[in-house]
Amino acid sequence: MLYTGVRQTDLDFEVDDKFIVAGNPDDSGSRDYSEDSFAIGGNYAVTSAWGLFASSGRGYETPTLTEMAYKTGATGLNTELAAATNRQHEWGIGYHPDETLELTLTQFSIDTENEIVVDQSVGGRTTFRNAAETEREGIELFGRYVVNSNVRVQLAIQSLDAIYSAGQWSGNQLPGVAREQYQLGVQWLPFTNDVLQLDLVAQQRSRIYIADSNQVYAPDYYTFDVGARGTFPVSSVQFDWWLKLANLSDENYVGSVIVNQTNGRAFESALGRNFSAGIKLTHQFD
Repeated sequence: MLYTGVRQTDLDFEVDDKFIVAGNPDDSGSRDYSEDSFAIGGNYAVTSAWGLFASSGRGYETPTLTEMAYKTGATGLNTELAAATNRQHEWGIGYHPDETLELTLTQFSIDTENEIVVDQSVGGRTTFRNAAETEREGIELFGRYVVNSNVRVQLAIQSLDAIYSAGQWSGNQLPGVAREQYQLGVQWLPFTNDVLQLDLVAQQRSRIYIADSNQVYAPDYYTFDVGARGTFPVSSVQFDWWLKLANLSDENYVGSVIVNQTNGRAFESALGRNFSAGIKLTHQFD
């Protein structure tokens, strides 16, 4: 099967400043964007179990109002931000012999010009700029296996090399992007229905840099989560419930970073061991 698509987009941004006083100059501004994108791809069933797929395309990303709101060292709309354009290529192979096993291996690459990245973050105000060029080369593996009627296993692995390919930071890793991520999940259904399901999820993320210079990074981490959930009818009401104990080993780790934070306050800690619960009631009216 083959597929293709083409899209043309025209966007107009405009800010009309109505609050102009001494010390607060006119911050009005406007910027127009006109971009096109396309994609072509297909998949082919080699056998009933094996399949191949591939795609290629050109895309774009225009700045958001948040990204255009401020500019470094000046006031007013950041009308210098250009739209990022990219070329994307992907291919992969899938194996799905029956309902108990599914494996997918995917390789992809993304080359971007004028990627919109964080310029700096000061006092809670973030400004953005266009990077010269960036490259992403990655591989992903996904697997799902039904051991029996009670046990299911799911695995996801991603390896991603994301770098600046031109400009001042050429060769450096993109900040805020992990090179490797792993996730393994196991589900146990002790009964034949959905009244109870027990979950165990283990995940690991490699270190991530906090700035373009790649001098400081947030260390890698791993976590374990356990949970239980279920669903059952009560008269005319569907009752869904869930319980979750996250970060079982109470790891201290950096959950996210503020990229290019100029005051060195780039690390945002994740929650320690925490518990959550929820219920949902659904009634079908006649």
